[in-house]
Amino acid sequence: MQKERKINILGQEYDFIITTAKEDQKLTDFSGYHDGTINKIVIRAADDYNPHQNAIADYDVDFKRTIRHELIHAFFEQSGLPGYSENEQLVDWFATQMPKILEVVNEVEGL
Repeated sequence: MQKERKINILGQEYDFIITTAKEDQKLTDFSGYHDGTINKIVIRAADDYNPHQNAIADYDVDFKRTIRHELIHAFFEQSGLPGYSENEQLVDWFATQMPKILEVVNEVEGL
């Protein structure tokens, strides 16, 4: 079960992959990762979590937050801000707050 597609991040093509830990061993310890050296983002499928190994109550919420988190890493790197990309606290803040920010932006028709 692997879903792969190409996405464009600030003019750079990225492989965006949703897969299982069985198919990508790096996902054994992580929900996802970004590899800027080869423009690749890999996300662990929401249905690939083991509730006995993961202390996550809602896998769908974590899945979507992980997607946002890894995309933000890529946007920082493609913006020439690799130091920001390495700041997990900053990346997590954006990943968590993005839906709230977009809600307000849409409310005031800011897009």
